Amino acid sequence: MRISLLLSLLVVFSCSTKKGISEKNDNDTCRTHGTVKDFTGLDGCKFLILLDDSTRLLPAKMPAGKFQFRDGQEIWFDYQELKDYGMTICMAEDLIIEVTCIREEGVDPADKTACSDLIMDPNQIAWMRILMQSYRPMKVTVYPFQDQYLYYFETPRVSYLHDCNGQLVCEVPGKIMNDCLMQIQALGAGRTIFLQQ
Repeated sequence: MRISLLLSLLVVFSCSTKKGISEKNDNDTCRTHGTVKDFTGLDGCKFLILLDDSTRLLPAKMPAGKFQFRDGQEIWFDYQELKDYGMTICMAEDLIIEVTCIREEGVDPADKTACSDLIMDPNQIAWMRILMQSYRPMKVTVYPFQDQYLYYFETPRVSYLHDCNGQLVCEVPGKIMNDCLMQIQALGAGRTIFLQQ
């Protein structure tokens, strides 16, 4: 009797499903902390992710979406090592990986306030507070776009357009006319929510 009970429990627990790393799990995704480092100019490298233990990861595959790396960016992510990927021209990495989940530090996927409400104070939203400290913008402008808002952080060197979840949409180097700046101009006048004094 005890043996059959033990076998039954073993079967039940061995058949229980666990969510894979790439599946959506609101409580347990993007668990690894890293810092993005720009290695441009080093053996054909671009962006590598540095783990807290200094391991260097080369992201060869990314999840669908428009996530853009920038030097010094703090991120939370999940990954799988690509053991059969082969060699790369970078050769500065410790591992070649597929990123299965990624978000910028301070960007709470559950925080949709900046999408549904017009935010007039960047300090109201966690991801905006972090970007204000990181970018130190001269000006922040909000633009209505479809049924949400876009936020443009202007700095002397590079300006950044973020969606309402804090994800980088595009950037404008200086005052150079590029696709990003043309998209911003097409949005109209916008509304200033921060102006450096």
